[in-house]
Parts: sequence; structure tokens; C-alpha cells
Amino acid sequence: MVPLSAACQSLINKQQKNPDDNTLDQLKSHWAQWFRGTDFEHLQPARIDSNHTLWLYAPNAILRQKAQLKCENALKIIRIHYPSLTAIQCTFSLVKTNQSS
Repeated sequence: MVPLSAACQSLINKQQKNPDDNTLDQLKSHWAQWFRGTDFEHLQPARIDSNHTLWLYAPNAILRQKAQLKCENALKIIRIHYPSLTAIQCTFSLVKTNQSS
């Protein structure tokens, strides 16, 4: 048996260790709305690593290259909508499947 206070503290600690999971969910849910009409609309947030790097999947090399050139603009938009992401950086990964999402 574990005291309830210890269990609650354990859950709080776990939440604090993985804040990027919630952040990634927030990014995924609002991504299309924030970037509608831009090249970033077709990219997908994939993960946030321990260095606070946001990995984005690009469906093809052309979009990946365009997005790399405009990364700072996208980061500004993300920070406007999600101000707590001041330390985040962008990295792009090319998806090798034909899945549409």
C-alpha cells in the first residue's frame, strides 16, 4: 500500500518530467488552424526531444526544404499561440511513406 499523498506526488512528478507530451498534443490539435495557407500546413508535429527540438514530418523533400528556409517564421507563430515554448527549435524529418493525414 502506498499513501495517497505519495501516489499524488508521484503522479505530479511524472507529469513534470514529461511536459512535452502535452505540448505535442496541443501542437497537433491546433497545427492546421495556425498554419492554414502556408507550407507548414502540410507538415506534422512528430515529437519533442529532450533538447526541446520539435521534429516535424514533411511528406516530401520539396516541402521539407521550403519549411527549413521558413523555420524562424513558424517558430514565431508557435510562440505567439503557445508562449511557454520559448526554448523550442525546429528540425525536419522526411516521411518515407505515402500515408496521408
